Amino acid sequence: MENTGKEVLVLRTTIMDRAGASKYKEGDMWREIAMPAGASLFELAKAILESIDFDMDHMFMFTDGTDFWDRGQRIRYEFDPFSTRGRSRPALNQVFTKKGDALYMLYDYGDEWVFKVKLVGFEESEKGKGYPRVGDSRGEAPEQYPDEE
Repeated sequence: MENTGKEVLVLRTTIMDRAGASKYKEGDMWREIAMPAGASLFELAKAILESIDFDMDHMFMFTDGTDFWDRGQRIRYEFDPFSTRGRSRPALNQVFTKKGDALYMLYDYGDEWVFKVKLVGFEESEKGKGYPRVGDSRGEAPEQYPDEE
């Protein structure tokens, strides 16, 4: 289903489990987040992290694959949460144009939290509903900083 001008994108964000060097498999925890089509990737990252109660205090990037350090990727956007540079680029409807489109988000380059972000649908915006909005979800969110003994 192609974007037909509807105002809201529904994106499923799944935490990925490590399956080897630069290899990941989809985990059991996900959230579906409705976002305005004109929102930025930065705003999406903020919504993803808020949906699992993570602080936005580390650098992050969006790419089209999970080999995050390969500079030859077709799509690569990097962000610093402490800088305002580049926060408005690109709009979600520029990178998610049809159902099934996906990107990967690497959050916290040290702990390497990896999320698959997949467009699962389009909606009309609903008057009186705030966005971003978490809809369906599955699984318990992990702790960002688990106590180490």
